Amino acid sequence: MTRRMALLAYALGVVICCPVLPACGFQLRERADLPAALARTHIAGLNPYDSLSVALSRALRANGVKIVDTEHATAILRITNRERGRRVLSVGPDGKVQELELFTIVNFEVEGQGNALRLTDQKLILTRDFIFDETDVLGKAAEAELLYDDMQDELVRLILYRLEAANNSG
Repeated sequence: MTRRMALLAYALGVVICCPVLPACGFQLRERADLPAALARTHIAGLNPYDSLSVALSRALRANGVKIVDTEHATAILRITNRERGRRVLSVGPDGKVQELELFTIVNFEVEGQGNALRLTDQKLILTRDFIFDETDVLGKAAEAELLYDDMQDELVRLILYRLEAANNSG
């Protein structure tokens, strides 16, 4: 009987919370409203097997964009610069690094066929603070890679948001 009551309470909680979620701003991400000029896009400036290129291609395809070569493209998404690195944020009393800031910078531009779409000199910078422990170098290196992967996923979302904003402003 107790398990049944717990299940009922859980179901009741879900039913009560569902209408409240949109009020706090939560919403499932729908398809982006991308410009029609992006229907057939070529991604330039990256190796096609690069993780950022693969993630961008996947996100664009999920939004109905075909990734094509330059000759068949209605738009070119060009990555003009990409950097990632780290900076020291704090050191301990012994002079050893305690905290780092990981960063990723991506510059890109988009040019549509016949000036149907044009975004120039777009720059995205993401940072993550990272506690460094020299006694766990391998674990911290793996954690840093996870943070870089997370920043890359966010960069792809931000690029899509910029493309969507270009569509809504035109």
